[in-house]
Amino acid sequence: MDQQENNYRRARQTSAQQANNAATYSRDGYATSQRRAPQPRTSRSSRRTTPKSSLPPWAPLVAAVVVIALLVFIVTRFVSCESTQESSNQANNASQAATLTAQDTQASANQAESAQNTQAQLADLDWDTIQANLETVVPEETAQTLAEKGHTDEDVAWICQNYEELALDGPEVQLKLLKLAAADPTAVHYVRHFAEEYPHDEGTGFTETFTAGTVPRMYQWDERWGYTIYSSTAFGLTGCGPTAFAMVYAGLTGNNDMTPYDFSIMARENGYEATYTGTNSGFYEFASAQYGFSCQTISITEDALADALDSGHVVICNAGYGTFSSYGGHFFVITKLNGDGTLSINDPYSEVRSDTDWDVDLVLSQTKALYSFGL
Repeated sequence: MDQQENNYRRARQTSAQQANNAATYSRDGYATSQRRAPQPRTSRSSRRTTPKSSLPPWAPLVAAVVVIALLVFIVTRFVSCESTQESSNQANNASQAATLTAQDTQASANQAESAQNTQAQLADLDWDTIQANLETVVPEETAQTLAEKGHTDEDVAWICQNYEELALDGPEVQLKLLKLAAADPTAVHYVRHFAEEYPHDEGTGFTETFTAGTVPRMYQWDERWGYTIYSSTAFGLTGCGPTAFAMVYAGLTGNNDMTPYDFSIMARENGYEATYTGTNSGFYEFASAQYGFSCQTISITEDALADALDSGHVVICNAGYGTFSSYGGHFFVITKLNGDGTLSINDPYSEVRSDTDWDVDLVLSQTKALYSFGL
């Protein structure tokens, strides 16, 4: 009995020892004779783990494509808006241009229709009777010229029908005005408005500029001074002397401060204005002295004329009866002796004559005096 009890105790001790060894192994990971080597300490941050991304690897590429597409869309819309606005502006401009063109076309059509109506009215006038009436105050040739021009020119037609209104200063002035309208188209407007404008108290100045060395054209019937009174009647008929000197003055100096009207006042105030016959030629020497010009009377020869022109002088011709005057005297400027033997002139009474080159022998044969002006 005692032996069995002892065996039972040993078995329990053995079981307890085995259980204790198993517990020790389980706690330390190894048997007590084989304990784990100490491990190095790690920082708290190193023990943190980075969370894994939930996006797939191709997501950034898709995002970039989306951004690029969005930028392209925005730029395209902006350009489209700009293009649309430009197209709208172009359409508006085109519309306005079309409107203006239509208006211009309509205006041209209206003008053409008005001109046609005017021409029809002029053609319907009794021109035989009108010409016959004109022949009572002007030569037949002048009356015929006026009647022919009156068929197509409204101002000339008015002159032909209202010629009696031009006799404000008598029949001689009336005759001169009608001859002027027949001879020079540029003077027609002056004659047409003579009855309503004459006389003006004073002339007006230049708006144009001049160049020294170039003699400008001026006309005594220019409406800026042509309706003033000179030599007992209209400056437009008697003012060739002051107008010729005004051209000399502007050609030598380039100044535009003295008009033909201004020189007519100078002539009047100093005793060189003649009654009905224009200007005494002594005015040229007097006026030249006021500005330091030389003024010489030269011989009426081609050589003397050529020498004066070649030296840079400006020459005034005083022509007698003939091509340039029906009244015994007329002043005009000779500006150039051409290589073909012709003369270029500035005639203050006629644009037609100023546009014509004249045979030097013809001019000199009708010349009473030549005056050469220089600095």
